Amino acid sequence: MGMLLTLAGGICGLVSFVCFIIILIAAFQEEVVQGILCLCVPCYVFYYAFARFEHEQKNRGIRFTQVYFSRASAISSQVTGSTCTACCTRR
Repeated sequence: MGMLLTLAGGICGLVSFVCFIIILIAAFQEEVVQGILCLCVPCYVFYYAFARFEHEQKNRGIRFTQVYFSRASAISSQVTGSTCTACCTRR
């Protein structure tokens, strides 16, 4: 199970790196300052990706990210045996 999770993490890391390069190229094509900000300011690439980046596959990528995080959290809770109690319990 650990090998499978490591492989899945490596594939997702590679996909995220390719997406970063695509966003970085688009930022430099729009304006050089945008590209430099994406390279140098740690969280600016997230702002640029959601607010300024326009691409025909953008919505598909957002849906993939949502599905990935929901599945990753489900697998993580199965592996560790933990459940989310912070949002499910009343105080």
